[in-house]
Amino acid sequence: METAVRLVITVLFIALIAVGVVFLGVFGLVPAKRSQTVLEVEERTVVRETIVEREVAAPGASPVTEGGQVVTPEGAPVRQDVLPGSPEAPQQSNPVSEESLPEETVKLKISASGIAPASFNVKAGSAVVLSVTSVDDQTHVFKFKDPSLQAVAIGVGPGETRAITFNAPKGAGDYDFFCDVPGHEARGERGVMTVR
Repeated sequence: METAVRLVITVLFIALIAVGVVFLGVFGLVPAKRSQTVLEVEERTVVRETIVEREVAAPGASPVTEGGQVVTPEGAPVRQDVLPGSPEAPQQSNPVSEESLPEETVKLKISASGIAPASFNVKAGSAVVLSVTSVDDQTHVFKFKDPSLQAVAIGVGPGETRAITFNAPKGAGDYDFFCDVPGHEARGERGVMTVR
């Protein structure tokens, strides 16, 4: 009789554990995982919509949405305060011909003599397509001094043209740029972008 009672108690205990596991699985853990999955799917859908709406401003550079926001290839807004080449930074193009660039491109030429033009104006917050061409037999690295634009950088080899697409700062003002190769800024490879 005592063995039968122990057997019944053991069966009831196992049944209670099974009911608890089923209860937690149905009402506790599974809904949280399903909610998370739904959110991830919804986020992907939004990204896909953004990608469909975008247009490429410069061949191989970061794309721009119809609303003028520069985005990563995945459709997320770029960050311009990160290191150049970071996944969330605006991406420079591969070497391109100047003829393949959009008409509104700001085209800079850089050499041992300096950067020409040494200044240009852009509208605050606008998408800017900027190309840099090395017109001598040297490598040059175009960069802005302002940390809020540190991700906007273009490296070019001798005779090469590359482009980058970025959003101008929302604050009006002057933003200095220069060639980051040691000694190049000191010999005059610098200029200013004015945001209005």
